[in-house]
Amino acid sequence: FNNGNTSATGVALDDATPEHTSVVPGSATTDRGTVDSEDPLTVTVGEIAGGMDVVTVTFQVAVDSPIAAGVMAVVNQALVHSAELPDLLSDDPEAGGDADPTETQVQAEPDLTVDTLDVLFADLGRDGIASPGDVLRYQLTVHNDGNTGATALGLRDQIPANTVLDAGSVQTSQGTVSSVDPIEIALGQVNV
Repeated sequence: FNNGNTSATGVALDDATPEHTSVVPGSATTDRGTVDSEDPLTVTVGEIAGGMDVVTVTFQVAVDSPIAAGVMAVVNQALVHSAELPDLLSDDPEAGGDADPTETQVQAEPDLTVDTLDVLFADLGRDGIASPGDVLRYQLTVHNDGNTGATALGLRDQIPANTVLDAGSVQTSQGTVSSVDPIEIALGQVNV
């Protein structure tokens, strides 16, 4: 809005699409002037009269899903140009001070599950039943069904009682094996 005592001319607004979002097509509107582009948002307003004249520009963004690990907020700030004044950054009225970006907190959490599959890998008795001397293979699969990656993830599994680990059999498709008794694997980041 223009709370000055004279008109601002040549007014235009530029607003980069916030990181970790995408513009909802067709959502950008202005009650004065024209929307020239939605991504990034550019609006040619024209003149804003003095004495509390108001122009409203709106647009919508969809938050990335999944969102990058560690992202806790989406931040937005527009830039307004006019012929009479220096460029002006938008301000979040709920934050103290001037020219504060608008921060929207994002609820992002990994949702982890671990599946364990057992297979009779070597059946010495050829009877399809695990018995002394047979080899069992365990396959653990980590799933992330959340809306963001899980970071610094580790996996730990005890060697089952009454068994002996088959040397060299611990493998991982991601990360590194750091111990074999108990089995410990540094998986790192597991994305959605």
